[in-house]
Amino acid sequence: MLFPYHVPSGQSWFVKGINWPWIGHFGHDIGRNQTVSWGRDPPSSFNASFVQSHFHKMRRWNVNVVRIWAFEKAEGLEWNENPPGRPVSVSGLDQTFLQNVIYIIDAARRYGIRIYWCLLDGNDFLGDARTSRDALRRIFSLYRCRRSYIKNALLPFVQFLLDNDQGTTFAIDLVNEPDALWRSRFQRGWGRNSRIVINWLEEMASEIKGYLGRRGQDLTRILVSTGFCKHESITNYHDSLDHFDFFDFHAYNVLDVSDISGNLPSYSSLGINKPCIIGECGLGGQVERILAILGYSRFSGLLLRSIFSLQSQCIQNYFNNAWNGGHGGYAGCMVWEYGIKTHRTLVDTPRSLSSQAHWEDRYPLFWTNYRGQLCERSVVHVIQYFNP
Repeated sequence: MLFPYHVPSGQSWFVKGINWPWIGHFGHDIGRNQTVSWGRDPPSSFNASFVQSHFHKMRRWNVNVVRIWAFEKAEGLEWNENPPGRPVSVSGLDQTFLQNVIYIIDAARRYGIRIYWCLLDGNDFLGDARTSRDALRRIFSLYRCRRSYIKNALLPFVQFLLDNDQGTTFAIDLVNEPDALWRSRFQRGWGRNSRIVINWLEEMASEIKGYLGRRGQDLTRILVSTGFCKHESITNYHDSLDHFDFFDFHAYNVLDVSDISGNLPSYSSLGINKPCIIGECGLGGQVERILAILGYSRFSGLLLRSIFSLQSQCIQNYFNNAWNGGHGGYAGCMVWEYGIKTHRTLVDTPRSLSSQAHWEDRYPLFWTNYRGQLCERSVVHVIQYFNP
């Protein structure tokens, strides 16, 4: 089922997207972050011309949607503190954050790209940054704090988009991977209770739709979803998410690094009657395991080319399986990750590759060669020339 929304021609359309989650420093790239000591000043890494140049690049790749994170690690939120240094409730939105959102909107409008605004990140509720983690848990678990987030941040951000987005908003992703919470290590029960998480998501979606209705807006003016870790979360709980406009799950085979098949469950097996996108996809395994599978004893330029080839084949297969000549059932597919945030250096030395790309090779669509040149990976051509 494709998207019928907001298309002047009345034709349905397929999301061909890229994740650019962090334009600069994670948790401090667009606005201030009151919950961490290093985040209280305006982000020095944000540059409007930098954003413009990369939206231009993505336009050349024929991308129509970019997913950007907004409130990761509680960035962009203003807090009441009691005592000082202990956030207890949300009081508003950071003005630096809002100004930089305007710059992002301007770039999106200029290059005809729409933005999928991802707000909170479920993984931050489990993180090791204690102050921001505890503040975010209050949003989830304490009624007054939860309502303060909805009243003073979520709905004001919706209104800000209504006033300023110039038609660039694709949708809001309420929480990245909220099902991480019910598969978590929490000891006191609430993190393990999937029903509480689902009710929280539906509460926020319902608030947005009610807000749009009260202001005489079409209820599809701001689409609402959330990017689940697993498709099973959609299968099990879609009946409880009445106010979602579409569904979204992330596709990685984290158990088999050699899997480039891009296999997806059939759309019909999800049991839904709304569009569904693959909000993130890519290689799922660690670079060190790729090394062993490809038969290399050390990192090398040849290995890099092999990894890049695997990445491009993997993304090509995800696109093909989601679209399948218009019969795949899915409404879109978004690649993880644009990856310009750190210009990760991948060169012909074991130390550089293992230190810069040691986690999962889902990351950059760029790499820096031994001459320091920023190069596009081969997967870029897959994105550019995929034509649903």
